[in-house]
Amino acid sequence: MASKSKFAIVTGEIGAGKSTVCNHLSSIGYRVVKSDDVSKKELYNWPKVRHKLAEEFGNDVINSDNTLDIRKIKKRLFDENYRKAYIRFETYLTDCFAEYLLDNETDDLVFVEIPPLEPSINLAKRLNICNTFFIPVDKDEQLKRLRHRGMTSAEVFERLVLQSEEFVKNLPGYVKLTGTSQNYGEPYQRFAAEIIDHIQKGK
Repeated sequence: MASKSKFAIVTGEIGAGKSTVCNHLSSIGYRVVKSDDVSKKELYNWPKVRHKLAEEFGNDVINSDNTLDIRKIKKRLFDENYRKAYIRFETYLTDCFAEYLLDNETDDLVFVEIPPLEPSINLAKRLNICNTFFIPVDKDEQLKRLRHRGMTSAEVFERLVLQSEEFVKNLPGYVKLTGTSQNYGEPYQRFAAEIIDHIQKGK
C-alpha cells in the first residue's frame, strides 16, 4: 500500500549542515530519512539498481565477490566523461528512493534529507511534499568544513557543479531558511526551529 505520509524535504549544498539539522529534528522526535543512508544500506543492494549502476558506469564497478567498488564508483560519478551517465543513474536512483519511501513510511510527517540535484524534481512527482527547506551556507565556512573533511578544492568544485539551489526552487512549498525565526541555540538549532515553525503554521 502506498504511503499516506506527508514529506518535508531538507536540502542544501554539500557542507551546509543538512545532516546536523536533520539529526536535531530526529533527536526531538521527528521521523527523518536520509537519502544517502537509504542508498547505501538498501537501494545499492537492489538487483535492478546494481544492474543500472553497471549499465551506466561499467561492469567493473561490481567486484567478483558482488561487492561494490565504491572508490571506482565515486571517481566515475564526478568524471566529466560520465556526466550524462551520472544524471541518468541519479534520476533512476531518485525514482527508486521515492518507491522505497512510499512502500516503507507510515508516519504522518516524514523529513527527507536529499542533496539539491537535478533529478530532485522526480520526488515531487511521486511524493506528497508539503515543504522544501533549503539550508544556505556561507561559502568561506562551507570550504572550511569540506577541507576539514579532507576534500581538496577540486573535489569540492566537482560536487558543487552538480548541486544547485535552482534544482529545488520549484519543489512544493519552497522555503530558503534564514536561521533567524528563533533567537537561540547553535545555527543548526535555529534552522530546525525555523523548519518546525513553518510546519506548524502550515497545519
